[in-house]
Amino acid sequence: MNCPQCNAPMQEGELALKAWGIGLEPQARLFFDRDLILENQYLPLVGFISKGTRTSAFRCEACRPICFRYGDSGE
Repeated sequence: MNCPQCNAPMQEGELALKAWGIGLEPQARLFFDRDLILENQYLPLVGFISKGTRTSAFRCEACRPICFRYGDSGE
């Protein structure tokens, strides 16, 4: 797949959302393979016990967009 912004080849990998925590500082992190893309705190106590969500994705390391299909189970 080529990047929709710069037309460079995109790297294929896996997009994963992991959320955990309790109390005042629960965390949510978005990964592409093992690279941390975003890290943030969140308010609801969601994902405390779950493994998180994963789906296949593509990223352009040149201009940094990530493309993925929502609803994809990654299988």
